[in-house]
Amino acid sequence: MGQRGPLKIFNERGIIMNTTGFLYIASPYSKSDAKKREDRYMGVCATCAYFVRCGWTVYSPIAHWHPIAKAYGLPIDMEFWRKHDLVMLQFAWKMIVAMIQGWQDSDGIQEEIVFARKHRIPVEYFDTEALRL
Repeated sequence: MGQRGPLKIFNERGIIMNTTGFLYIASPYSKSDAKKREDRYMGVCATCAYFVRCGWTVYSPIAHWHPIAKAYGLPIDMEFWRKHDLVMLQFAWKMIVAMIQGWQDSDGIQEEIVFARKHRIPVEYFDTEALRL
């Protein structure tokens, strides 16, 4: 028997979707006041929704952890979240940087980019203006 590759699934645009991994969505967060953090959370949620609608499986530490951290008083700094974020990122098929206001100044995103490149995880940038954030 020949080897079988990953299952090929096509989205509504006829593009073959990757079925062996997930997109890691990086976004700015902690170096802001509570209102900006909430806005950034909503922005990355819109970004995740966009990629899910396109047929991708996604993980965003901010979309996942913001409501939990808020409800249970967990820290918001990268120092606390680094190990959690990098454990997930190492298994990602690709890293998407959500270009939400503040992304270029985010130490966390810069660290994630360095980690991704070191581990040969492709990094792409997504202009969230298209989503009217």
